[in-house]
Amino acid sequence: MKLSSLLSESTILIDPPVETKEEAVQRLMATLEPILGVAKATAAFDLLMEREKKISSYVDYGVAIPHTRLDGLDRVLVGLITSAKGFDAQDPPGAKVNILFLVLSPIGKNTLMLQTLAAVARLCHTKEMREALRRMKA
Repeated sequence: MKLSSLLSESTILIDPPVETKEEAVQRLMATLEPILGVAKATAAFDLLMEREKKISSYVDYGVAIPHTRLDGLDRVLVGLITSAKGFDAQDPPGAKVNILFLVLSPIGKNTLMLQTLAAVARLCHTKEMREALRRMKA
């Protein structure tokens, strides 16, 4: 799976003015609202935040991958935020996020969700790639 096939220019935000991971997720959900509609975007945000309360999407090295399954979705949607200065991960305390991939997938498409998460993990695996993502310019 190629992440480039799931990303679009409208769902990539470079250095947006956000202070927390929750704000970053809100900004990305706003980019997905034209695709999802207000009700589904709100439901997705709520699911993502509920999951964050149970387990943080921060994986390490400044990377967070909030993800959830969404009823009524017919394909995987991916958003990306990069931030040179970073923003508060909220959990763990003191951690900064520089790269945030948001992944929404259809309910019942577990393999597709896992393939997408694996593609994100492969992309963020090396220090060089993480640095390249952090240095992205609009």
